[in-house]
Amino acid sequence: MRQEPAIISMNFTGTIRNPEQRIAYFGEDVGLNSHHSVFHMDWPFWWNEEKYGVTKDRKGELFWYMHHQLITRFNAERLSNDLNEVEALQWEKPIVEGFYPQTTYRKGGEFPARPDNFHFQDLKDIRIADLEAYEERIREAISSGIAISRTNELVSLNNTEGINTLGAIIESSANSINPNYYGSLHNLAHIMLGRIVDPLGKFGMPPGVMEHFETATRDPSFFRLHKHIDNLIKEHKDSLNPYTHEELDIEGVEVKNVEVDSLETYFEEFDIDMLNALDDAAGLPDVEIKARVQRLNHKPFGVKIVATSAAEKVVTVRIFLAPKYDWFGREVPLDVQRWKFIELDKFAVKLTAGENAIVRKSSESSVTIPDPLSTRALRKLVDDAIAGTTSLEVDKDYRHCGVPDRLLLPKGKENGMKYTLFVMLSDFDEDKVNDLPHDYAYGGSVSYCGTINHKYPDAKPMGWPLDRPIKNVDDFTVTNSYFREVEIKFNREH
Repeated sequence: MRQEPAIISMNFTGTIRNPEQRIAYFGEDVGLNSHHSVFHMDWPFWWNEEKYGVTKDRKGELFWYMHHQLITRFNAERLSNDLNEVEALQWEKPIVEGFYPQTTYRKGGEFPARPDNFHFQDLKDIRIADLEAYEERIREAISSGIAISRTNELVSLNNTEGINTLGAIIESSANSINPNYYGSLHNLAHIMLGRIVDPLGKFGMPPGVMEHFETATRDPSFFRLHKHIDNLIKEHKDSLNPYTHEELDIEGVEVKNVEVDSLETYFEEFDIDMLNALDDAAGLPDVEIKARVQRLNHKPFGVKIVATSAAEKVVTVRIFLAPKYDWFGREVPLDVQRWKFIELDKFAVKLTAGENAIVRKSSESSVTIPDPLSTRALRKLVDDAIAGTTSLEVDKDYRHCGVPDRLLLPKGKENGMKYTLFVMLSDFDEDKVNDLPHDYAYGGSVSYCGTINHKYPDAKPMGWPLDRPIKNVDDFTVTNSYFREVEIKFNREH
Protein backbone atom coordinates (compact mmCIF):
# COMPACT_ATOMS: atom_id res chain seq x y z
CA MET A 1 0.00 0.00 0.00
CA ARG A 2 2.96 2.34 0.60
CA GLN A 3 4.42 1.41 -2.79
CA GLU A 4 7.69 0.39 -1.14
CA PRO A 5 9.75 -2.63 -2.20
CA ALA A 6 9.81 -5.38 0.42
CA ILE A 7 11.20 -8.84 1.11
CA ILE A 8 8.97 -11.08 3.24
CA SER A 9 10.51 -14.11 4.95
CA MET A 10 8.58 -17.29 4.20
CA ASN A 11 8.32 -19.82 7.04
CA PHE A 12 7.29 -23.46 6.90
CA THR A 13 4.07 -24.59 8.55
CA GLY A 14 5.28 -26.64 11.53
CA THR A 15 7.33 -26.10 14.67
CA ILE A 16 10.40 -27.78 16.11
CA ARG A 17 8.05 -29.96 18.22
CA ASN A 18 6.79 -31.61 15.04
CA PRO A 19 9.23 -34.22 13.62
CA GLU A 20 7.67 -33.75 10.16
CA GLN A 21 8.97 -30.18 10.26
CA ARG A 22 12.46 -31.56 9.57
CA ILE A 23 11.48 -32.39 5.99
CA ALA A 24 8.95 -29.57 5.39
CA TYR A 25 11.52 -27.92 3.10
CA PHE A 26 10.87 -30.78 0.66
CA GLY A 27 7.09 -31.20 0.65
CA GLU A 28 6.50 -27.43 0.84
CA ASP A 29 9.12 -26.56 -1.78
CA VAL A 30 7.50 -24.28 -4.38
CA GLY A 31 9.34 -26.01 -7.24
CA LEU A 32 8.22 -29.47 -6.10
CA ASN A 33 4.62 -28.26 -5.77
CA SER A 34 4.90 -26.86 -9.29
CA HIS A 35 6.28 -30.16 -10.63
CA HIS A 36 3.35 -32.12 -9.19
CA SER A 37 0.83 -29.57 -10.40
CA VAL A 38 2.16 -29.28 -13.97
CA PHE A 39 2.42 -33.08 -14.26
CA HIS A 40 -1.33 -33.36 -13.66
CA MET A 41 -1.93 -30.52 -16.16
CA ASP A 42 0.08 -32.40 -18.79
CA TRP A 43 -1.53 -35.75 -17.92
CA PRO A 44 -5.07 -34.85 -16.70
CA PHE A 45 -7.12 -37.76 -15.35
CA TRP A 46 -10.15 -36.52 -17.29
CA TRP A 47 -8.40 -36.59 -20.69
CA ASN A 48 -10.60 -38.55 -23.11
CA GLU A 49 -8.40 -39.67 -26.00
CA GLU A 50 -11.33 -40.55 -28.27
CA LYS A 51 -13.03 -37.22 -27.65
CA TYR A 52 -9.93 -35.01 -28.06
CA GLY A 53 -8.15 -37.08 -30.71
CA VAL A 54 -4.77 -37.03 -28.93
CA THR A 55 -3.26 -40.10 -27.28
CA LYS A 56 -1.38 -39.57 -24.02
CA ASP A 57 1.23 -42.31 -24.36
CA ARG A 58 1.68 -44.56 -21.29
CA LYS A 59 -0.33 -42.18 -19.13
CA GLY A 60 -1.26 -44.79 -16.53
CA GLU A 61 2.33 -45.96 -16.13
CA LEU A 62 3.57 -42.37 -15.84
CA PHE A 63 1.01 -41.72 -13.10
CA TRP A 64 2.57 -44.54 -11.09
CA TYR A 65 6.22 -43.84 -11.88
CA MET A 66 6.22 -40.11 -11.19
CA HIS A 67 4.57 -40.64 -7.81
CA HIS A 68 6.79 -43.66 -7.08
CA GLN A 69 9.82 -41.45 -7.62
CA LEU A 70 8.36 -38.81 -5.29
CA ILE A 71 8.01 -41.47 -2.59
CA THR A 72 11.57 -42.80 -3.01
CA ARG A 73 12.88 -39.23 -3.00
CA PHE A 74 10.80 -38.33 0.10
CA ASN A 75 12.03 -41.42 1.96
CA ALA A 76 15.64 -40.60 1.13
CA GLU A 77 15.03 -37.13 2.55
CA ARG A 78 13.52 -38.62 5.72
CA LEU A 79 16.54 -40.87 6.26
CA SER A 80 18.77 -37.82 5.81
CA ASN A 81 16.95 -36.28 8.77
CA ASP A 82 16.91 -39.36 11.04
CA LEU A 83 13.28 -40.21 10.33
CA ASN A 84 12.01 -43.65 9.40
CA GLU A 85 10.46 -44.23 5.97
CA VAL A 86 6.91 -42.99 5.54
CA GLU A 87 4.19 -45.44 6.55
CA ALA A 88 1.29 -46.14 4.22
CA LEU A 89 -2.06 -44.88 5.44
CA GLN A 90 -4.90 -47.33 6.04
CA TRP A 91 -8.58 -46.55 5.72
CA GLU A 92 -9.53 -47.92 9.16
CA LYS A 93 -6.62 -46.41 11.11
CA PRO A 94 -5.97 -42.79 12.19
CA ILE A 95 -3.90 -40.42 10.08
CA VAL A 96 -1.07 -39.92 12.55
CA GLU A 97 0.35 -36.63 11.29
CA GLY A 98 -1.88 -33.60 11.43
CA PHE A 99 -1.34 -30.56 9.23
CA TYR A 100 -1.96 -26.85 9.67
CA PRO A 101 -1.45 -25.20 6.23
CA GLN A 102 -1.30 -21.58 7.52
CA THR A 103 -2.52 -20.64 4.05
CA THR A 104 -5.58 -18.76 2.86
CA TYR A 105 -7.57 -18.66 -0.32
CA ARG A 106 -7.71 -15.38 -2.20
CA LYS A 107 -11.44 -15.50 -1.42
CA GLY A 108 -13.20 -18.08 0.72
CA GLY A 109 -11.27 -18.33 3.97
CA GLU A 110 -8.37 -20.42 5.23
CA PHE A 111 -7.33 -23.86 4.08
CA PRO A 112 -8.69 -26.29 6.74
CA ALA A 113 -6.31 -27.76 9.32
CA ARG A 114 -6.30 -31.42 10.42
CA PRO A 115 -5.42 -32.49 13.99
CA ASP A 116 -3.13 -35.44 14.74
CA ASN A 117 -4.64 -38.94 14.79
CA PHE A 118 -7.74 -37.97 12.83
CA HIS A 119 -9.82 -40.78 11.33
CA PHE A 120 -11.28 -41.03 7.83
CA GLN A 121 -14.98 -40.19 7.74
CA ASP A 122 -17.74 -40.81 5.21
CA LEU A 123 -18.58 -37.84 3.00
CA LYS A 124 -22.02 -37.05 1.68
CA ASP A 125 -21.30 -38.91 -1.58
CA ILE A 126 -18.19 -41.03 -0.80
CA ARG A 127 -18.02 -43.76 1.86
CA ILE A 128 -14.96 -45.42 3.36
CA ALA A 129 -16.61 -48.72 2.46
CA ASP A 130 -16.54 -47.67 -1.21
CA LEU A 131 -12.76 -47.18 -1.14
CA GLU A 132 -12.28 -50.50 0.64
CA ALA A 133 -14.44 -52.27 -1.96
CA TYR A 134 -12.58 -50.68 -4.87
CA GLU A 135 -9.25 -51.63 -3.34
CA GLU A 136 -10.35 -55.23 -2.78
CA ARG A 137 -11.30 -55.52 -6.46
CA ILE A 138 -7.97 -54.01 -7.52
CA ARG A 139 -6.08 -56.45 -5.29
CA GLU A 140 -8.06 -59.31 -6.79
CA ALA A 141 -7.05 -58.18 -10.28
CA ILE A 142 -3.41 -57.97 -9.20
CA SER A 143 -3.36 -61.40 -7.56
CA SER A 144 -5.05 -63.06 -10.53
CA GLY A 145 -3.15 -61.04 -13.13
CA ILE A 146 -6.44 -60.27 -14.88
CA ALA A 147 -8.67 -57.19 -14.84
CA ILE A 148 -12.27 -57.08 -16.03
CA SER A 149 -13.24 -54.46 -18.62
CA ARG A 150 -16.58 -52.64 -18.68
CA THR A 151 -17.69 -55.09 -21.41
CA ASN A 152 -16.69 -58.04 -19.20
CA GLU A 153 -13.61 -58.89 -21.25
CA LEU A 154 -10.57 -60.29 -19.41
CA VAL A 155 -7.51 -58.04 -19.72
CA SER A 156 -4.11 -59.47 -18.75
CA LEU A 157 -1.94 -57.44 -16.39
CA ASN A 158 1.04 -59.78 -16.66
CA ASN A 159 2.63 -58.12 -19.68
CA THR A 160 4.37 -54.86 -20.54
CA GLU A 161 1.00 -53.07 -20.86
CA GLY A 162 -0.22 -54.29 -17.48
CA ILE A 163 1.26 -51.44 -15.45
CA ASN A 164 -0.31 -48.86 -17.77
CA THR A 165 -3.71 -50.51 -17.37
CA LEU A 166 -3.32 -50.77 -13.61
CA GLY A 167 -2.16 -47.15 -13.20
CA ALA A 168 -5.21 -45.89 -15.12
CA ILE A 169 -7.50 -48.05 -12.95
CA ILE A 170 -6.06 -46.83 -9.65
CA GLU A 171 -5.97 -43.12 -10.51
CA SER A 172 -8.64 -43.53 -12.09
CA SER A 173 -8.30 -41.74 -15.38
CA ALA A 174 -10.61 -41.62 -18.37
CA ASN A 175 -8.47 -44.51 -19.68
CA SER A 176 -9.67 -46.86 -16.94
CA ILE A 177 -11.04 -50.05 -18.50
CA ASN A 178 -13.83 -50.27 -15.91
CA PRO A 179 -14.36 -47.15 -13.74
CA ASN A 180 -17.71 -48.34 -12.38
CA TYR A 181 -16.21 -51.56 -11.02
CA TYR A 182 -12.74 -50.38 -9.92
CA GLY A 183 -13.76 -46.86 -8.97
CA SER A 184 -11.24 -44.03 -8.58
CA LEU A 185 -9.13 -44.96 -5.57
CA HIS A 186 -6.54 -42.18 -5.88
CA ASN A 187 -8.82 -39.29 -6.81
CA LEU A 188 -11.48 -40.12 -4.22
CA ALA A 189 -8.85 -40.54 -1.49
CA HIS A 190 -7.55 -37.03 -2.25
CA ILE A 191 -11.09 -35.67 -1.86
CA MET A 192 -11.69 -37.56 1.40
CA LEU A 193 -8.44 -36.22 2.86
CA GLY A 194 -9.24 -32.70 1.69
CA ARG A 195 -12.68 -32.70 3.33
CA ILE A 196 -11.84 -34.78 6.38
CA VAL A 197 -12.57 -32.09 8.99
CA ASP A 198 -15.92 -31.06 7.49
CA PRO A 199 -17.09 -34.30 5.80
CA LEU A 200 -20.76 -33.38 5.54
CA GLY A 201 -20.22 -29.73 4.64
CA LYS A 202 -21.82 -28.68 7.92
CA PHE A 203 -19.57 -25.63 8.32
CA GLY A 204 -19.12 -24.78 4.64
CA MET A 205 -15.34 -25.06 4.89
CA PRO A 206 -13.34 -24.67 1.66
CA PRO A 207 -11.42 -27.60 0.13
CA GLY A 208 -8.23 -28.74 1.86
CA VAL A 209 -4.75 -28.73 0.34
CA MET A 210 -5.16 -32.36 -0.82
CA GLU A 211 -7.88 -31.27 -3.27
CA HIS A 212 -5.47 -29.08 -5.27
CA PHE A 213 -2.53 -30.42 -7.26
CA GLU A 214 -0.71 -27.13 -6.55
CA THR A 215 -0.69 -27.68 -2.77
CA ALA A 216 -1.07 -31.45 -2.17
CA THR A 217 2.61 -32.30 -1.53
CA ARG A 218 2.65 -29.85 1.41
CA ASP A 219 0.55 -32.27 3.49
CA PRO A 220 2.38 -35.31 4.98
CA SER A 221 -0.75 -37.37 4.25
CA PHE A 222 0.01 -36.97 0.52
CA PHE A 223 3.06 -39.19 0.88
CA ARG A 224 1.23 -41.66 3.13
CA LEU A 225 -1.54 -42.00 0.53
CA HIS A 226 0.89 -42.50 -2.33
CA LYS A 227 2.92 -44.98 -0.29
CA HIS A 228 -0.29 -46.99 0.03
CA ILE A 229 -0.84 -46.82 -3.73
CA ASP A 230 2.82 -47.62 -4.38
CA ASN A 231 2.45 -50.77 -2.28
CA LEU A 232 -0.41 -51.89 -4.53
CA ILE A 233 1.75 -51.41 -7.62
CA LYS A 234 4.60 -53.28 -5.94
CA GLU A 235 2.30 -56.27 -5.41
CA HIS A 236 1.76 -56.33 -9.17
CA LYS A 237 5.44 -55.87 -10.03
CA ASP A 238 6.49 -58.54 -7.51
CA SER A 239 4.18 -61.04 -9.23
CA LEU A 240 6.14 -60.74 -12.50
CA ASN A 241 9.05 -62.99 -13.42
CA PRO A 242 12.55 -61.60 -12.72
CA TYR A 243 14.52 -60.44 -15.74
CA THR A 244 16.83 -63.14 -17.06
CA HIS A 245 20.56 -62.68 -17.52
CA GLU A 246 20.01 -62.71 -21.28
CA GLU A 247 17.40 -59.94 -21.08
CA LEU A 248 19.80 -57.72 -19.15
CA ASP A 249 23.06 -58.43 -20.96
CA ILE A 250 24.50 -56.60 -23.97
CA GLU A 251 27.05 -58.76 -25.72
CA GLY A 252 30.41 -57.04 -26.18
CA VAL A 253 29.68 -54.07 -23.87
CA GLU A 254 31.28 -53.69 -20.45
CA VAL A 255 31.27 -50.89 -17.89
CA LYS A 256 34.81 -50.77 -16.51
CA ASN A 257 34.48 -47.96 -14.00
CA VAL A 258 32.23 -45.15 -12.78
CA GLU A 259 33.67 -41.98 -11.26
CA VAL A 260 31.55 -39.41 -9.44
CA ASP A 261 32.49 -35.89 -8.31
CA SER A 262 32.06 -35.06 -4.63
CA LEU A 263 28.37 -34.76 -3.74
CA GLU A 264 27.56 -31.82 -1.48
CA THR A 265 24.20 -30.29 -0.56
CA TYR A 266 23.31 -27.08 1.28
CA PHE A 267 20.47 -24.69 2.01
CA GLU A 268 20.32 -21.39 0.15
CA GLU A 269 18.17 -18.30 0.46
CA PHE A 270 16.07 -17.61 -2.63
CA ASP A 271 13.75 -14.73 -3.43
CA ILE A 272 10.48 -15.44 -5.24
CA ASP A 273 9.08 -12.53 -7.25
CA MET A 274 5.45 -11.95 -6.20
CA LEU A 275 4.50 -9.72 -9.13
CA ASN A 276 1.72 -11.96 -10.46
CA ALA A 277 0.42 -12.83 -6.97
CA LEU A 278 -0.50 -9.35 -5.80
CA ASP A 279 -3.27 -6.91 -6.62
CA ASP A 280 -2.54 -4.17 -9.12
CA ALA A 281 -3.97 -0.72 -9.62
CA ALA A 282 -4.21 1.27 -12.83
CA GLY A 283 -1.79 4.16 -13.00
CA LEU A 284 0.55 2.87 -10.31
CA PRO A 285 3.92 1.31 -11.16
CA ASP A 286 4.72 -2.25 -10.08
CA VAL A 287 6.72 -2.51 -6.89
CA GLU A 288 9.14 -5.34 -6.23
CA ILE A 289 7.68 -7.54 -3.49
CA LYS A 290 9.53 -10.82 -2.89
CA ALA A 291 9.14 -13.84 -0.64
CA ARG A 292 12.42 -15.17 0.75
CA VAL A 293 12.64 -18.91 1.40
CA GLN A 294 15.35 -21.37 2.37
CA ARG A 295 15.57 -24.18 -0.15
CA LEU A 296 17.76 -27.25 -0.69
CA ASN A 297 20.42 -27.17 -3.40
CA HIS A 298 23.56 -29.07 -4.34
CA LYS A 299 26.89 -28.30 -5.90
CA PRO A 300 27.08 -29.14 -9.63
CA PHE A 301 28.63 -32.55 -10.17
CA GLY A 302 29.51 -34.92 -12.98
CA VAL A 303 29.47 -38.66 -13.56
CA LYS A 304 32.13 -40.30 -15.73
CA ILE A 305 31.39 -43.78 -17.06
CA VAL A 306 34.22 -45.75 -18.64
CA ALA A 307 32.82 -48.43 -20.96
CA THR A 308 34.25 -50.67 -23.66
CA SER A 309 32.45 -51.98 -26.70
CA ALA A 310 33.42 -54.63 -29.24
CA ALA A 311 31.86 -52.54 -32.02
CA GLU A 312 30.19 -49.19 -32.60
CA LYS A 313 26.85 -49.25 -30.80
CA VAL A 314 24.27 -46.81 -29.46
CA VAL A 315 23.29 -47.53 -25.84
CA THR A 316 20.81 -46.13 -23.34
CA VAL A 317 22.47 -45.12 -20.08
CA ARG A 318 20.45 -45.25 -16.86
CA ILE A 319 21.74 -43.84 -13.56
CA PHE A 320 20.07 -44.57 -10.22
CA LEU A 321 20.77 -43.72 -6.57
CA ALA A 322 19.50 -45.33 -3.34
CA PRO A 323 20.38 -45.21 0.38
CA LYS A 324 22.81 -48.00 1.24
CA TYR A 325 21.57 -48.39 4.83
CA ASP A 326 18.11 -48.31 6.40
CA TRP A 327 16.92 -46.35 9.44
CA PHE A 328 18.41 -48.99 11.76
CA GLY A 329 21.82 -48.79 10.08
CA ARG A 330 21.48 -52.15 8.35
CA GLU A 331 22.71 -52.57 4.78
CA VAL A 332 19.69 -52.92 2.50
CA PRO A 333 19.57 -56.15 0.39
CA LEU A 334 19.38 -55.51 -3.35
CA ASP A 335 15.89 -57.00 -3.77
CA VAL A 336 14.61 -54.56 -1.13
CA GLN A 337 16.82 -51.70 -2.24
CA ARG A 338 15.63 -51.91 -5.87
CA TRP A 339 12.31 -50.28 -4.90
CA LYS A 340 14.16 -47.40 -3.21
CA PHE A 341 16.28 -46.28 -6.17
CA ILE A 342 15.85 -42.70 -7.38
CA GLU A 343 16.29 -42.33 -11.14
CA LEU A 344 18.87 -39.56 -11.61
CA ASP A 345 19.30 -39.64 -15.37
CA LYS A 346 18.58 -41.50 -18.60
CA PHE A 347 20.12 -40.70 -21.98
CA ALA A 348 21.44 -42.34 -25.14
CA VAL A 349 25.03 -42.19 -26.36
CA LYS A 350 27.01 -43.73 -29.22
CA LEU A 351 29.90 -45.99 -28.21
CA THR A 352 32.85 -46.49 -30.50
CA ALA A 353 34.77 -49.74 -30.75
CA GLY A 354 37.23 -49.87 -27.85
CA GLU A 355 37.23 -47.75 -24.69
CA ASN A 356 34.80 -44.86 -24.21
CA ALA A 357 34.55 -42.13 -21.57
CA ILE A 358 30.94 -40.99 -21.09
CA VAL A 359 30.75 -37.73 -19.13
CA ARG A 360 27.41 -36.44 -17.91
CA LYS A 361 26.74 -33.24 -15.92
CA SER A 362 24.10 -33.04 -13.20
CA SER A 363 22.56 -30.07 -15.05
CA GLU A 364 21.83 -32.40 -18.01
CA SER A 365 19.64 -34.77 -15.97
CA SER A 366 16.55 -36.18 -17.68
CA VAL A 367 14.43 -35.76 -14.54
CA THR A 368 14.96 -32.10 -13.66
CA ILE A 369 14.32 -28.62 -15.01
CA PRO A 370 15.93 -25.24 -14.17
CA ASP A 371 14.09 -22.53 -12.23
CA PRO A 372 11.34 -21.06 -14.42
CA LEU A 373 11.48 -17.45 -15.53
CA SER A 374 9.63 -15.02 -13.29
CA THR A 375 6.64 -13.17 -14.72
CA ARG A 376 8.71 -9.98 -14.73
CA ALA A 377 11.61 -11.58 -16.68
CA LEU A 378 9.26 -13.31 -19.14
CA ARG A 379 7.36 -10.11 -19.82
CA LYS A 380 10.61 -8.27 -20.50
CA LEU A 381 11.63 -10.94 -23.05
CA VAL A 382 8.28 -10.56 -24.83
CA ASP A 383 8.41 -6.75 -24.75
CA ASP A 384 11.97 -6.75 -26.13
CA ALA A 385 10.97 -9.14 -28.91
CA ILE A 386 7.99 -6.99 -29.84
CA ALA A 387 10.25 -3.93 -29.88
CA GLY A 388 12.62 -5.76 -32.20
CA THR A 389 15.68 -5.50 -29.91
CA THR A 390 15.92 -9.28 -29.54
CA SER A 391 14.29 -12.46 -30.81
CA LEU A 392 12.18 -14.90 -28.82
CA GLU A 393 11.72 -18.47 -30.02
CA VAL A 394 9.31 -20.96 -28.47
CA ASP A 395 10.52 -24.57 -28.09
CA LYS A 396 7.45 -26.76 -28.61
CA ASP A 397 9.10 -29.58 -26.63
CA TYR A 398 10.08 -27.46 -23.60
CA ARG A 399 8.79 -28.96 -20.37
CA HIS A 400 7.54 -27.12 -17.30
CA CYS A 401 6.98 -30.49 -15.62
CA GLY A 402 10.06 -31.76 -13.80
CA VAL A 403 11.78 -31.85 -10.42
CA PRO A 404 13.83 -28.67 -9.81
CA ASP A 405 17.52 -29.06 -10.71
CA ARG A 406 18.48 -28.31 -7.13
CA LEU A 407 16.44 -31.25 -5.74
CA LEU A 408 18.24 -33.90 -7.79
CA LEU A 409 20.13 -35.13 -4.69
CA PRO A 410 18.78 -35.96 -1.22
CA LYS A 411 20.14 -33.80 1.59
CA GLY A 412 22.47 -36.40 3.12
CA LYS A 413 24.17 -35.71 6.46
CA GLU A 414 26.89 -33.41 7.76
CA ASN A 415 29.22 -36.31 8.48
CA GLY A 416 28.32 -37.98 5.18
CA MET A 417 25.61 -40.48 4.20
CA LYS A 418 26.29 -43.57 2.13
CA TYR A 419 24.36 -44.30 -1.06
CA THR A 420 24.56 -46.90 -3.80
CA LEU A 421 24.97 -45.56 -7.34
CA PHE A 422 23.81 -47.97 -10.04
CA VAL A 423 24.58 -47.53 -13.74
CA MET A 424 22.91 -49.71 -16.38
CA LEU A 425 23.47 -49.73 -20.14
CA SER A 426 20.98 -51.23 -22.60
CA ASP A 427 20.79 -51.62 -26.38
CA PHE A 428 19.24 -48.45 -27.84
CA ASP A 429 17.97 -50.35 -30.89
CA GLU A 430 15.77 -52.39 -28.53
CA ASP A 431 14.69 -49.26 -26.60
CA LYS A 432 13.99 -47.02 -29.60
CA VAL A 433 10.37 -45.96 -30.09
CA ASN A 434 10.42 -42.74 -32.12
CA ASP A 435 12.07 -42.13 -35.50
CA LEU A 436 14.38 -39.47 -34.08
CA PRO A 437 18.15 -39.21 -33.47
CA HIS A 438 19.41 -40.95 -30.34
CA ASP A 439 20.47 -37.62 -28.81
CA TYR A 440 17.13 -35.83 -29.37
CA ALA A 441 16.41 -33.81 -26.20
CA TYR A 442 12.59 -34.24 -25.90
CA GLY A 443 12.41 -31.02 -23.88
CA GLY A 444 14.43 -32.19 -20.89
CA SER A 445 12.55 -33.89 -18.05
CA VAL A 446 11.43 -36.99 -19.94
CA SER A 447 11.98 -39.63 -17.23
CA TYR A 448 9.17 -38.55 -14.88
CA CYS A 449 7.12 -36.39 -17.24
CA GLY A 450 7.14 -38.15 -20.61
CA THR A 451 6.84 -36.05 -23.75
CA ILE A 452 4.13 -33.82 -25.14
CA ASN A 453 4.58 -34.37 -28.88
CA HIS A 454 6.05 -37.88 -29.09
CA LYS A 455 5.71 -41.35 -27.65
CA TYR A 456 7.56 -42.03 -24.40
CA PRO A 457 11.06 -42.60 -25.82
CA ASP A 458 11.82 -45.93 -24.20
CA ALA A 459 10.29 -49.31 -25.02
CA LYS A 460 11.31 -50.74 -21.65
CA PRO A 461 9.15 -50.44 -18.52
CA MET A 462 9.77 -47.33 -16.44
CA GLY A 463 12.29 -48.02 -13.72
CA TRP A 464 13.83 -50.90 -15.69
CA PRO A 465 15.64 -53.07 -14.67
CA LEU A 466 14.75 -52.39 -11.01
CA ASP A 467 10.99 -52.73 -11.41
CA ARG A 468 10.92 -56.53 -11.02
CA PRO A 469 12.11 -58.87 -8.25
CA ILE A 470 15.82 -59.70 -8.06
CA LYS A 471 15.86 -63.26 -6.73
CA ASN A 472 19.38 -64.08 -7.84
CA VAL A 473 22.01 -61.34 -7.69
CA ASP A 474 24.34 -63.34 -9.95
CA ASP A 475 21.70 -63.45 -12.71
CA PHE A 476 21.12 -59.71 -12.29
CA THR A 477 24.83 -58.87 -12.45
CA VAL A 478 25.93 -58.23 -16.03
CA THR A 479 29.05 -56.59 -17.50
CA ASN A 480 27.00 -53.67 -18.83
CA SER A 481 26.03 -52.61 -15.29
CA TYR A 482 28.01 -51.16 -12.40
CA PHE A 483 27.45 -50.59 -8.68
CA ARG A 484 29.52 -48.28 -6.54
CA GLU A 485 29.26 -46.55 -3.19
CA VAL A 486 29.01 -42.75 -3.04
CA GLU A 487 28.62 -40.31 -0.17
CA ILE A 488 26.45 -37.20 0.12
CA LYS A 489 27.57 -34.55 2.60
CA PHE A 490 25.38 -31.72 3.82
CA ASN A 491 27.21 -28.41 4.33
CA ARG A 492 25.41 -26.43 7.03
CA GLU A 493 27.85 -23.51 6.78
CA HIS A 494 27.42 -22.86 3.03
